[in-house]
Amino acid sequence: MELLISGHWDLADANALFEEVSLLLEGPYSGRLVALYALVAFGALMILALLRDRITRRRAEERLRQREAEAEEELRKSKEKFSKAFRQGPMVLTLTDAETQRYIEVNDSFEHFTGYRREEVIGRTVFEVGLWADPSERVRLTKRLLAEGRLRDVEFEYRTKDGQLHVAQACAELIEIEGRPCVLGAAIDITDRKRAEQALLESERRFRRMADSAPVLMWLSGPDKLCTDFNKEWLRFTGRSLEQELGDGWTHAVHPDDLQACLRTYTQAFDAREAFEMEYRLRRHDGEFRWVLDHGAPRLLENGDFAGYIGCCIDVTEQREARAERAQLGGRLIQAQEDERTRIARELHDDINQRLALLANGLQQLEHISAESRNNGFPQANQIHGLWQLSSEIAIDIQHLSHRLHPSKLHYLGLGAAVRELCQEFSRQHKIPVECRVPGLSPDLDENASLSLFRTAQEALRNVAKHSQARHVKVELVRQSNQVRLRVSDDGVGFNSDRASKNGGLGLISMRERLRSAGGQLVVWSRPSFGTQIEASIPAAVAEAKAIRAAG
Repeated sequence: MELLISGHWDLADANALFEEVSLLLEGPYSGRLVALYALVAFGALMILALLRDRITRRRAEERLRQREAEAEEELRKSKEKFSKAFRQGPMVLTLTDAETQRYIEVNDSFEHFTGYRREEVIGRTVFEVGLWADPSERVRLTKRLLAEGRLRDVEFEYRTKDGQLHVAQACAELIEIEGRPCVLGAAIDITDRKRAEQALLESERRFRRMADSAPVLMWLSGPDKLCTDFNKEWLRFTGRSLEQELGDGWTHAVHPDDLQACLRTYTQAFDAREAFEMEYRLRRHDGEFRWVLDHGAPRLLENGDFAGYIGCCIDVTEQREARAERAQLGGRLIQAQEDERTRIARELHDDINQRLALLANGLQQLEHISAESRNNGFPQANQIHGLWQLSSEIAIDIQHLSHRLHPSKLHYLGLGAAVRELCQEFSRQHKIPVECRVPGLSPDLDENASLSLFRTAQEALRNVAKHSQARHVKVELVRQSNQVRLRVSDDGVGFNSDRASKNGGLGLISMRERLRSAGGQLVVWSRPSFGTQIEASIPAAVAEAKAIRAAG
């Protein structure tokens, strides 16, 4: 019975109880005992059911308390994370009462940017702190927030604790905390950005005032490579409106044949943040394309930020035409010089040299006659022999002079043979070894190109003899890729080639002009004590024009 009352029993206890009840039922009071035990058993079962229900409720309550504790812990952690994010976030965060405008909470960034400590503002109103430079702006924005529920990208001025004015960009959200409307605000300081924008605007205003009074075409572009402004002279020249030119609209006036090269130069310089210079044709208001020289340079703000490019253009059509005319004139003068050299060389060779040869022959015959009469006391025999030798030497010198003026081998045997003979004659005359390399060069080169390269070699060797004090000279004439190249190098005393390129003598000027008239170019390299190298090159397509014409 105690087990039934306590409720702490199991199957073994139930069997023992059943045996005890069986023994009692065999006695004289079995009827009463059966009823009694039935009543007790029913009560025990009821108690047992109540106990089980109580245990079940207790376990459910414990699980509920455990879940509530876990939920509270999660809420605590969430609040801790929010508080940490609120306090340590990089943006200025504030929480204020929407009705009283009192600060409820501010974060560390608020203290950093405004100079106010947290305890100085909590509980005080926005107007008491005096943070807003224009309190009426705060009132207006608050009304708008209450009406719309949120604000986005609002700019306003605020005053720090030390009195400095700054600009902030903010967002605000209307929320409820414990049934009260509150304002959660987030802001960033954009003072530096606004100053940079203001500096850029001021710079553009200065550019506008200066550019509109300048007599050249000027343009301005932003960091995105698109043009943002043009001066009055540009618009007057093109006859187009500012709106038509902005962005990449200006490219419509560039000549189609020059556009790709123009954009490529501009883009490469822009990406490298380097100054550039280029020439292209730009359509004038009357429809005529004019050559312009465009100078562009990167623009930097006071803080060093890249702001785009500024450029100016000048009309160089007349200069280009003058250069072309000067080049044609130079070519004609060079040709006239060569024609005159050819005429003089022909006269020296065909007339004077022939007469000297006749004179030498006559003197030689006279010498033979005088030799026979020498024994008879003819005293002028030695003088006649000396005159014969002198006339022969003069004839040889005139022949060499004729070849230098107009090398016949250049015409009949080609440039390679003429250069080899030139090197041999130079080495023989000046006693300086010359290494001459002319491998497999086509003899069918254009006469103008051949003559220009030959004269360059001739002038270079003349300079070696006059100035270099060289012990060895190397002459190379080869066809490399799409160029015919002549290289003359020596191991002499050298000179400052940078200075010579600016103040070159007549020899360098003559070589450059000759090559330029033939479509080639000259490069001079030299340093004191390191010798000199002169390289002349002419495009193979130009140099081999004669062979192409002959094949056609």
